[in-house]
Amino acid sequence: MMYNAYIKGGGGGAPCPPCPTNGKWTRPADWLTIPSIGASEQVCYFLFLATDTSSNYVAFRFTGAYTVDWGDGSSTENVASNTTAQYNFDFATLSNEITHKGVTYRQALIKVIPQPANNLTVFNNTFAHAGISTTNRFKVVEMVISMPNATSIATGSSAPKFIFCEHFDFRNVGTLTTFASIIQGYSLNKLSIATPPTNVSNLTFFTYKNRATLDIDDNINYNIVSNLSSAFRESNINDTAFDKEMSALTLLTSAWQTNISIKKVHISNSSLLTHINFSFNNASNIHDINIADASALTDTTNAFAGCNSLQKLILGGITIGFGINGCLLGATELNAMFTALGTASGSQTIDVRNNPGSATCDPTIATAKGWTITT
Repeated sequence: MMYNAYIKGGGGGAPCPPCPTNGKWTRPADWLTIPSIGASEQVCYFLFLATDTSSNYVAFRFTGAYTVDWGDGSSTENVASNTTAQYNFDFATLSNEITHKGVTYRQALIKVIPQPANNLTVFNNTFAHAGISTTNRFKVVEMVISMPNATSIATGSSAPKFIFCEHFDFRNVGTLTTFASIIQGYSLNKLSIATPPTNVSNLTFFTYKNRATLDIDDNINYNIVSNLSSAFRESNINDTAFDKEMSALTLLTSAWQTNISIKKVHISNSSLLTHINFSFNNASNIHDINIADASALTDTTNAFAGCNSLQKLILGGITIGFGINGCLLGATELNAMFTALGTASGSQTIDVRNNPGSATCDPTIATAKGWTITT
């Protein structure tokens, strides 16, 4: 899958990278080259940009005893499992000087490998350097992760330390099951997942609150994803439709809430889906939603509130009520929506007030199936 998200806005006092004019991120040619990585190799690289100051801190942690090459010619450092590795680069000892976004930097390519008889299973970059404020952010602009034995990746948070990262590149994540909150609070421009994850079923808060132009190339098998709650919330996906077969999906809660760029969502083979509460709440530019099989839904609370541009809605076989007050469905589209309904489960109401077709649609298509239609 590939799509783009555009800038949502700064916040948190950190600048967002400028949006490329073509909407696609290109790796700067003067960045240090990432070495080739074998398909099953355990290695992680972090590209650090140091300024001509005394504050070039970085810190991170792995589970599994590991060795760090800081990339500045100093001796490698062995670090115990679940212990934070931390460093402060000396600008004067670094070379490979570049100007990036108007600032002069010198580069260091940090390399992490497991110590003998160890595996890298958990990566966590939410820890602070012991010598500075817990709110400090580190100038790592690229992360490349190859962890075939990964069990957890903890990189996103309300105050992420690698907030300046532009490219997050997963080469191999083995049998990892969740990508929850991996870039929350970032200003990421590109997210790559090269090797198709075989077990990722949880994408909660997947790109939540990413604050910059975002290209995603994820290779995820959406047919095994069961939880998409808040996955694209406030990350403003742009340009293309989300059109997926999702046979394992159960939770879509807040998936595109306050996402002002998504325009079309089609989900097929969705017979297990139970929750769409707040799914499209205030997604003000979406115009076409089609959930082919909505027969198992149990919660539609505020699913379409604030969808002021919505022109088409199909919820195939749905049996519980919902509201689309203030949307843009004409009579033809409302009639198509009524036709796709299942039989109402007891007393159920659909609120279609304040749509262009509210006065001229044919509610009897729905009332014949036991529905109450509010026009």
